[in-house]
Amino acid sequence: MRLTSRLDDDRRQRVESRLRTNLMAWLTTVSPAGTPDTVPVWYLLRDDETILIYSRPGKAKLRNIEHNPAGCR
Repeated sequence: MRLTSRLDDDRRQRVESRLRTNLMAWLTTVSPAGTPDTVPVWYLLRDDETILIYSRPGKAKLRNIEHNPAGCR
């Protein structure tokens, strides 16, 4: 899995298992002022190894991602 390719073997197996079985995760974004904002999100690991996260319009996480898209790696 490309998402976890930089992790050592033990950690990679643990992370991949959780990505495939968990329904929720914590997403942390950073506001324009530099303040972290952590929220629980429902997600779907897709076949192409991207992660799909739905959100209501106007949420802080969307504003933060728009302001700092590089922070979403």
